Parts: sequence; structure tokens; C-alpha cells
Amino acid sequence: MSYDFEWSWNLPEIILLVFAYAILITIFTITYKKQSEKPHIGKALLAALVGIFSFSVNFQFQGYPISIAILPLGVGILYFFIKRRNEDRWPLYRRYAWMGFVFNYVFLLTGLLTPLLFDLMYDKNDPTTYLAQTDEAEVHLSHESAEPQTLHIERLEKELENAQIEEFDSMRWHREAEDREEKERFPYVLSGVQAESGSDLRAVTFVEKDGKGLLIQTEEDQFYVRTEQSVLEEGE
Repeated sequence: MSYDFEWSWNLPEIILLVFAYAILITIFTITYKKQSEKPHIGKALLAALVGIFSFSVNFQFQGYPISIAILPLGVGILYFFIKRRNEDRWPLYRRYAWMGFVFNYVFLLTGLLTPLLFDLMYDKNDPTTYLAQTDEAEVHLSHESAEPQTLHIERLEKELENAQIEEFDSMRWHREAEDREEKERFPYVLSGVQAESGSDLRAVTFVEKDGKGLLIQTEEDQFYVRTEQSVLEEGE
């Protein structure tokens, strides 16, 4: 059985991107006002935007895509076309083209700062970060080895208030399952739950057979939470 990770939005990333574009607009405005001979403002802005295009090296940093600009492709394209049409016009647009290329490094900085801001805004070691909204939560069978159960939402919310993420040994679980011939340790799955707003955390949560264990599976990690009381009750 497969589960889809629902779309969300990343508030820390949005905040930093807005800040980055504010820097670009500010620098562009100051540069344009100080320029004695001014090009058309629309063309100057277009030159800055084209200048952003570059050959880049891409990699992942703490789950976020990072790009380091190497070659100023946009600057080269503008130089070729502007020089070809009117060589005297290039000095008017050159600073905007290079401004766009340099702005790639502002994007790089925002990408590096996003995980830091995220950690300041959201606690990844708190189960309620992943299970913030449970009003419409339900439990479903994900394996035929267990009996149908229903979710006790009030008890789930109460247990999550004091629950902590614990370490677990998945290999030991597999060995124990093989020794006892147990088909599935987590035969239930939660639906209708959402992570904290703006966190962009997409998770699927499985419930242990006794109803006292939650396995939170994100796109990159797994977290195990143990509750004092079962969050399940007899159902049909």
C-alpha cells in the first residue's frame, strides 16, 4: 500500500525569498536613480532578470536545493545581442546584467539560511509539529493481520501533549517479527492529520498494534513516539 504526501508550503523559505527580492528591488532602485544616463526602466529590469540565468552546480543542503552560479550565461546573452544591435548601449545595461548574476548568491545565502530559520520556527523533535491538526483524524487498516479499530481523537491529542520522540531499532523489530512470525508491527495508518502550518512537513503516521506507538514517516526520516495509553478503541 502506498501513501501520497500532500502539498504544503514552507513559511521560512517564503520569508527569506521575500527578503531576497526586497534586496534586489532596493539595489536596482538605488542603481537606477544614481545612473546619469538612464535606460528604459522596463529594459533595465529585463536585463537584471536575464542576468540571473547562469550555469550552476546544484546540490542538497539539509533537504533544500542549493545552486551555486558558475558561468554568467545571461550576461553573455545580453552582451551578444546588445553589442550586436548597438555597441554604445551595452554600458547602460551592463551593471543590471551583472546585478542579476550576483543576485544568484543572494539566493544561495537564503537557501543556506532556510534550515536555520526553520529550526528556530519549528521543533522537529516535537511530535505535535507533525501532528498539529488532528480534528479530522481517522485510523485505517494498512495490514490484514490486525482487527479493525477506531481512533480516540481526544486521547490522541492529550497523549501528544507530553509525548516525546524516542530512539528505535528497526533491525531489532524485524528480527522480533521474524522470531514471533508477526506479520506487521504497525498495521494501522492515520489519515486526516496535518503538520504545523507553514512547516512544509509531509508525513505519514502509522499506529502500533497495541495503539501506544506512533511511527511518523517523513520523506527523509522516521520518528517513533510512545504513548502511555492506547489511542485506539474497539471499532467495526
